[in-house]
Amino acid sequence: MNLPPSITSVPQEDIFTNPFFAKVREEDSLLQYAAGGGSTGAAESGRPPVVVCGGSSSYSSEGGRHQIEAHILQSAHVPGQYCNLRGQGLEIKSDRVTTGVGFGQRRICHVTQTENMYDYGTNFKIFVLDRPVCGVYTSGRGGAGPASLAMAGPCDWLSGCPQAEDDFYDKIFKFRQTYLLVPGYEKAAAVRIRDIASEAVATVERHEAGKPSGVVRPVAAPPGSDMKHEVERTAYATLHAFIFPHILQYTLPEDTRLTERIRNYSNGGTLNLRTILAAASAPKDLLTAKNEVLTRCVQSLVAELGKLDNQIAPMDKLSVLTAALEHCQKLVSEIVRSSLLVTAPDQGGQARVEVSADHVLAMFVAAIASLTSSRDRANTR
Repeated sequence: MNLPPSITSVPQEDIFTNPFFAKVREEDSLLQYAAGGGSTGAAESGRPPVVVCGGSSSYSSEGGRHQIEAHILQSAHVPGQYCNLRGQGLEIKSDRVTTGVGFGQRRICHVTQTENMYDYGTNFKIFVLDRPVCGVYTSGRGGAGPASLAMAGPCDWLSGCPQAEDDFYDKIFKFRQTYLLVPGYEKAAAVRIRDIASEAVATVERHEAGKPSGVVRPVAAPPGSDMKHEVERTAYATLHAFIFPHILQYTLPEDTRLTERIRNYSNGGTLNLRTILAAASAPKDLLTAKNEVLTRCVQSLVAELGKLDNQIAPMDKLSVLTAALEHCQKLVSEIVRSSLLVTAPDQGGQARVEVSADHVLAMFVAAIASLTSSRDRANTR
């Protein structure tokens, strides 16, 4: 079967080298405003994202001056709906940002990268786009692909092409019947699953491209980007009963050793969090916090990690871990501030807290230790 060449993936860039975000960071008050969501009430209602454009996007320049565009968004109190500081509406859904009310042109921008930031005591997210949401740009990739794919949902794309759907499930069934799972070669299995999903997407795109249509597709994301993610998730859900027992069996020796070592930190069945944090090389400001603050924050992180039970696909588990990381940053900030209130009561409430990787790692170690000691192995995995 001849498949069209895959779309070249957009390389990940260091967000701190992005010229547009760098300009935003130069205005410290602007970044502080973004971290606060524009106001105290907005910050409490949800994490404010900052939308910027990728450094690889080509903008037109007038008089030798390049146009730079970045948007700070506030929640519109409707899931997925936001507005910028001019009151223009945008919708953020999966891997795309769509312009709405207030914009002169409907434009669909592909999200090439997301970054989670923590500053001024607040988590917020940055979306790097392949094109500006309203500025002039030059891009060799825009506007390609069938019009009907721009507006349909991922599940509609696959079910709308019986040939692709039947072939997809046939290959999944064959994979389950014939593929030999070998310890240490899980990555090869993941590559094969991704190939099956990509082949299904390519079949749908050929099917859609053959349909007569006079509709001009708006500037949009690369075709199939959202669908590939959704089809791959479906593949993992279908193969879960086949793959998950293998992973449990493969990791049994390491998990057994981990459980035994964690028992060494328990006293009468109760974990000593401070001892675990010290063993994980936690910074001093975590170790000097009060026991009740440590226990409450670790249990809060345990609850976030517990949401992994409801996820099957690796990409969904990764989303839960990303959310847990954001939550952990807030918890560390709370713990460090409580320590400062003890050592320096006059500055604890005002000092700016720096959250390091050592803080986060130590908290995750303590949370995983709590999970391992209180739950069965399958759920912990």
